[in-house]
Amino acid sequence: MSMGSRSVIFVFLAVVALAAGCLPGGTWPTASAATGGAAVTAAKMASPGSAAQLPAPVSQAAVPYTPNVFAGGNCASYCNPATIYSTVVINGEVIVGGAFGQVCTPVAGATYAACPATVNADFLFAFNLSTGMIDPNFTPVFDKGPVYSLAAGPNNTVYAGGAFRAVNGQSSPGVAQLQVDPGGSDDGQLVPGFSARANGAVTALVSSGNALYLAGSFGTVDGTAANVARVNGTTGALDKSFQVTIGVPPSGRSAKVKTLALSPDGSTLAIAGTFLQVNGQSIPRLALVNTGGGVGATATVDNWSAPILATGCLKQTSFINGIAFSPDSSYFVIADTGYKRLAARRSASGTLVNEGSGLCLDAPSAVNGTKAEIETCTARNTNQQWVLPTY
Repeated sequence: MSMGSRSVIFVFLAVVALAAGCLPGGTWPTASAATGGAAVTAAKMASPGSAAQLPAPVSQAAVPYTPNVFAGGNCASYCNPATIYSTVVINGEVIVGGAFGQVCTPVAGATYAACPATVNADFLFAFNLSTGMIDPNFTPVFDKGPVYSLAAGPNNTVYAGGAFRAVNGQSSPGVAQLQVDPGGSDDGQLVPGFSARANGAVTALVSSGNALYLAGSFGTVDGTAANVARVNGTTGALDKSFQVTIGVPPSGRSAKVKTLALSPDGSTLAIAGTFLQVNGQSIPRLALVNTGGGVGATATVDNWSAPILATGCLKQTSFINGIAFSPDSSYFVIADTGYKRLAARRSASGTLVNEGSGLCLDAPSAVNGTKAEIETCTARNTNQQWVLPTY
């Protein structure tokens, strides 16, 4: 990242391992809820080659047939500007959710929604993964938006979470399950029998087997108090064996979970939001939940926390905006908004420091360097990677 003459803007990325053996070299601080937030001695990282290998990208160039989204339709004030919040691939199609009202495809010879002409597609549409052709039959109608999150369901279905209260004229507050059946009569229709009810916007969804996890700006699910919940993926019924309660947000903020991620093996749910406590324990903004395996299994909160996130941040409402697990479930990565201002300054000792958080940066040159990279600052206990010992 280039460093200008005035300041450096950066995104804080943290790699968090669920067991020793994430990245080579070095010793990093770990933390647990039991230690009350103090960093403790870290496990030694494993040698290179022990980490899971990520798949290579298909191509570094974008395909030329990606559809375009626009404001318009019934999107109204939600589109400012038109925004895509979530995508998922199901049954050969890319399902796209967000805050938009019209779409078109740049595919030459397209007979439907060919740019520059557009068609209405409020908050959700689908296109063929291989050709870019927009599915003319996948046209669910939402009473309002946006659609914030999508998750693949069983039998070529998609779960959609958002601010809507009805889909295709039927009550479906916050979350819906839809058929993805290109060319079929049920394409874009609600799946019969599924009925989960959140009293506010659902902004995050993840699914595994018959378990569907919800998070967002709601306070109840199926009439029961919950800020994060697990429901039956077939019926939508609340699973009361999943008892995770968040609380104590920073002053002036409401408690909510914004971001979810589920490990590929389905055993660990990572949740992030405005909370500073989970189930009465001091666990700021990021927590790990042992799912117990799925619907009907008792879930427990892991004895782990990241003390670096225990700030009185008021500038951001969520702090952590993204979580992603490694393919082997051994570690995960978070991306956040930083703390207070993101401008950097050079300290008296010559270290480049974020003015808001005090996190150290390393720049090749004191002025107009070619890049600024996150540096570990062990003396100040502000490392941005943690390795969890096995427990």
